[in-house]
Amino acid sequence: MHKLFTLLCLVSALVLSSAAKAEIFVATYFGNSILVYDNFDAGLGVTPKRQISGPSTRLNVPSSVVVYTGSEPGSETEIFGCNAGSREIAVFPVNADGDVEPSRIIRPATNDCWDLAISQDEIYTGYNSGVIETFSIEDSGDFVQERRTIALPP
Repeated sequence: MHKLFTLLCLVSALVLSSAAKAEIFVATYFGNSILVYDNFDAGLGVTPKRQISGPSTRLNVPSSVVVYTGSEPGSETEIFGCNAGSREIAVFPVNADGDVEPSRIIRPATNDCWDLAISQDEIYTGYNSGVIETFSIEDSGDFVQERRTIALPP
């Protein structure tokens, strides 16, 4: 189970988004940053085209990143970064760069955020006990209550 969870964390940290101009977004767990590359970059030592990092970003051990393009035409494209170190989801505009404040923070009331996925208007967060909690894509603030919980049988 632990190896599978680790693999899921690594896979979820890489996001290719066609809506975000075919860019690759990488959460750097120990680097406290989100790196953005062009999808055609290759080779060793490639410098990211953008990097979201610094104290204003509130990134704290980001374990996964998702780019949300919106389910409605004309809706904003946003970057959602899951902070394992601070139990927060930091949300940034898709073109964010440097030491920028998140446009909003979602702090779940109950569990840590390790993995992150978005489907339609729902955010799915998971952590290593096998519990998944869902939140609204519009949520913001501290101690946000989950919409629902999905858990493995005991």
